[in-house]
Parts: sequence; structure tokens; C-alpha cells
Amino acid sequence: MQKRMEIAVAGTLLLLAVVFALFIDAFVAKPKTLFGRSLSAIEPTAFPLITMAMMIVLCGLFFYAMFRRSGQAQMAVDDGLNRQTNWIRIGAFFVVLVLYALTFDPLGFLTSTFIAMVLLSLLAGNRNIIQIAIFSAILPLAFYLLATRVLLVSLPEQSGIEFLIARILGG
Repeated sequence: MQKRMEIAVAGTLLLLAVVFALFIDAFVAKPKTLFGRSLSAIEPTAFPLITMAMMIVLCGLFFYAMFRRSGQAQMAVDDGLNRQTNWIRIGAFFVVLVLYALTFDPLGFLTSTFIAMVLLSLLAGNRNIIQIAIFSAILPLAFYLLATRVLLVSLPEQSGIEFLIARILGG
């Protein structure tokens, strides 16, 4: 049952990613222009398309791994308790993502992403607190620096954290 649940979730994500990528112009607003020129150097559809392409690749890799393992020995069939636990975990995953979206702007990117990654790691079954803390701190910080310093994309962040990063990087 759990494998069917995983396949259903991955299939749904794949379908949503493909639909979003195909109809991205309907989902992302056109940038404002000044004297016929865009105010942004980057197309507003660039990051959503990159994200959806990554989602499609990850879902494809998941399906490849699932079908590759299908010839190997299968685990025992889940009982009713595991089925209920799977639905609870899916609901908890959804709640964490909604909370992440709601806290993204007021708490800033780094804080809300750290909290979401910790909760999702625990939800996924990781119990190594040191590993959770390291990945939840380093990966969002690396992404934040890449997005704000290299790609020049503005992400919401608390002033104190922005000043600290600017002081550390000397900018």
C-alpha cells in the first residue's frame, strides 16, 4: 500500500509539474515595462520553469527506481494501521507546507525554510538531530546566497539576518 501511495503522490506531482510548465504563461504575470523595456533582467518564468523541470526529473528518477526495484523482492503488504499512518503523514506534510507558505514573508526565507526543513526531516523519519540541523541551516543559506548574490533575486528576509550576512560577506 505504501508503494502505491508513493507512486500516486509522485504521479500527481509529475502531472502538476508538466501542466504548470506547459501553461506557465497563464500562471506567471508578465513583468512591468518602462519605455518598452523590462524592469527585471531575468524573465519571471525562469525560476518556476527551473523548479518544474527539476520536479519532472526527480519524479522520473523516482519512477525509474521504483520500476527497477519491481523485479526484486517486495516487502510485506501494509496493514490498515500503516495505511492510516500514511494518510496522517500526507496530511502533516501538507500542513507543514501551508505553514511554510504563511511564514515565508513574516519570518523571512532563512527562518521559515529552516523550520520547514526540520519538520519535514522529522516527518520523513530522520532522527539524527545533528544531521537535521546541519542540512536545515546550510542548504537554505547556500540557496539564499546563490539567489540573492549571484542571481540578484530578492528573497524576503528579516533585517537583522540581512545585516549579519552583509557584515560577514563584507557587502
